[in-house]
Amino acid sequence: MHGITHESSVSLVAVLMGIRAVKKGFDSTLYFFGIGSLNCLATRGVPTIGAEIFPGMRNENTMLERFIREGGKVYACRLGLSLHGAREEGLMDGVNRSLTGRFCSVDDGRADPSPEPCGGDGGHVG
Repeated sequence: MHGITHESSVSLVAVLMGIRAVKKGFDSTLYFFGIGSLNCLATRGVPTIGAEIFPGMRNENTMLERFIREGGKVYACRLGLSLHGAREEGLMDGVNRSLTGRFCSVDDGRADPSPEPCGGDGGHVG
């Protein structure tokens, strides 16, 4: 998803739907790309990392942590992170990094049925 934290409720709603799907026994995967990959950063918070300047400010992080804890998979686009000045080291525990191209086939444009992160180390961060 491409939603920006605090500017789009789309990403939060998608995470909530993913939690519901996991609870019902479905394999659920969330893929954040572009600026949406910033939703997966553990380095968010004001005035300090992890703090909230208003209640609910970090709802996205809290719900992503819950989604991962309950068995969901989360991928963040490495290109999206780097284009917006974020680092892979700043990702939340349990978030996998990947390249956008791994999820889409150049030949037919359809999504890969079994998305796996790119990179020789398995792509797992945290």
